[in-house]
Amino acid sequence: MVKFFQLLRPVQFPNYLNSPKGAGNTGGVDNAANFDFSIRMWRKLNNWWQAVRTYPDMRPDLQLRRKINQTLRDRSAYGSHDWYRCFWEPLGVKPELANFLYSQLAAYSGLEVARLLPSDRLIEDLHIPLVCWYDWEWDLCEAFENHFGIELCPTFDLSELTTLKDLFLYLNQKLIQ
Repeated sequence: MVKFFQLLRPVQFPNYLNSPKGAGNTGGVDNAANFDFSIRMWRKLNNWWQAVRTYPDMRPDLQLRRKINQTLRDRSAYGSHDWYRCFWEPLGVKPELANFLYSQLAAYSGLEVARLLPSDRLIEDLHIPLVCWYDWEWDLCEAFENHFGIELCPTFDLSELTTLKDLFLYLNQKLIQ
C-alpha cells in the first residue's frame, strides 16, 4: 500500500530544469514556471492540432465550386451595373445593396456572380453553405453592419431564404426599415 501512495506523489522535474540558486530563485518556483510553460506549449500544440483536424469541415468545397461555375458558364455574364439594371432595379432593390452583394457574394462563394439569376436557389442550386467558408453568414452580417450601419445578426437565417431573390429582398427590406 505504501508503494501505491509513493506513486501518487507530485511530479518532480529533473534538476537540469532548475536555474542556478544564485539567480535568486528557489527550485520550487522554477519547477512551477517550467510546468506553466509546458502547459502553455501543450495548449498551443493542441489548438493547432484541432485547427488542422477541423479545417476540412470548415473550408469551402472547391470541387463543388468549380462544378457550379462550369454550369454557370452557359449563361450570359453581366457587369455589376447591367446585373443591377436587368434583375434588381425592377424589384426595387437599392443599387448600393446590389453592388454590395455583387462583391460580397463573389468574395464569399467564389462563384461567378455575374452569371447568377434571381431564381437561383441558394442551397439546392448554388450550394452556398458548402462553397463558402463555414462562418460566411457571420462575415456577411458584419460587413452589412459596417457598410450600412444596420445589424442583421442574430436574426439572419439563410435557411429561411430560398432563392437569391429572397436574399436580396430580405436585405433590401432591412435597408428600408
